[in-house]
Amino acid sequence: MYTRSQVSRLVTALAFFTACSTACSSDSGTEPTPTPTPAIGVSTATATATAARGATATYPFTVSRTGGYQGPVSLVVEGLPNDVTAAFVPSTLPNGTTASTLSLTVGANAVVATNANITVRASGTGVSPQTTSVSLTVTAAAAGFTMTAAPTALSVAAGATGTSTVTIARQGTFAGAVDLSVQNAPAGVTATFAPPQLTGATLQSTVTVTATAATVPGTYSLTVRGTSGTAIVDAAIALTVTAPAAVGLNLASSTLTISQSQTGSTNIVVNRTGGATGNVTMALEGAPAGVTGTFNPASVPGASTTLTISVGATVPPATYNLTVRGTSASGAVGTTPLTLTVQAAPAGSFAMNATPVTVTVQSTCWPRRCR
Repeated sequence: MYTRSQVSRLVTALAFFTACSTACSSDSGTEPTPTPTPAIGVSTATATATAARGATATYPFTVSRTGGYQGPVSLVVEGLPNDVTAAFVPSTLPNGTTASTLSLTVGANAVVATNANITVRASGTGVSPQTTSVSLTVTAAAAGFTMTAAPTALSVAAGATGTSTVTIARQGTFAGAVDLSVQNAPAGVTATFAPPQLTGATLQSTVTVTATAATVPGTYSLTVRGTSGTAIVDAAIALTVTAPAAVGLNLASSTLTISQSQTGSTNIVVNRTGGATGNVTMALEGAPAGVTGTFNPASVPGASTTLTISVGATVPPATYNLTVRGTSASGAVGTTPLTLTVQAAPAGSFAMNATPVTVTVQSTCWPRRCR
């Protein structure tokens, strides 16, 4: 048998055990899940590259985002050697973009050496920046030359010329003469160089491209070629040939029949093509004595003018072949024929004029005394 005190202690122990069991059963026994920390990472699959002076090395980079980070990541390069320039494409990667390409361009004066401590730094808003390193080995340029043309696009009207400047850059120990020529020129297009050969310190030549009036308008790709022994270097020029500059004249009536002592007129539409610009100055050519032509306006700023022809009383009846000429301010010329038939004045008709047509009379009377 238990004493009263023993029973009391037993009840207390049971109560404590029950409370402990209830509390322990409510605990799953797992630790709370920690909140993830936003972070970024940067890496490259190509950490080493070699480029000669005048060339470019490229490195593919991958950016990672963890811990819920969704912001942009910016990439920069630190520790570049002298005369080496860097460019990331893109340099800032928006959320969802993970790839970028680093280009390291080696200048002509870069030191020939291996540069192992070029640092790429990735940064984002509210996250710790991350870095990685790449290595660039600079080598001497191979003996030879490069060549460029500026401008690389020319627009030339048929019958006109255009120019571009060709420049070479000697590399390494190359000191040979470079002969210049143009390949793939279409029919009607020729090219000349001044000078045609680059030697010594002469590094530039002017190429003049001429398109004859018969050249078919269009866009053509010309190849400027530099040749030195077995070395061949090409540069491209896009040539656009446009219609020749011209003035078009369209007469409302290309034949006029006018009697002696009378006038006749016709409207003329003026068109400018192929780069013709400015006012068009009009003229009538081939008119016989006694026939005159006037234009209104004589200098055409717009698209039309009116020609009025006056036939004198003594102009012999006949058919005359006249020419209407228009010359633009830019020098373009257009002509069109006009046939004039002069008829005799009708029988019994006459013309009369007075010269001068105005007379001034001075009065010699005193006021109120003239009758």
